[in-house]
Amino acid sequence: MRNSKLFSTFLDAVNVSSIAIIICICLEMGKETITDWRTILIALLSIVILFNYKKINSAFIVFGGSLVGYILTLI
Repeated sequence: MRNSKLFSTFLDAVNVSSIAIIICICLEMGKETITDWRTILIALLSIVILFNYKKINSAFIVFGGSLVGYILTLI
């Protein structure tokens, strides 16, 4: 399908629109869920780890975020 000019353009447009939808949903979810200092701290730590360690599995980031969240509820 990528060899056809028409289908290639169509697939590029679908990719761009799906990325735009994902970004919009992430921003909306972020506005509703990141409300206090604990969630801000977890979000910032997750972003730093995500961009500094490219080969880390996302399951470890989720597990680490839940662990940090549990520890912060004890404070």
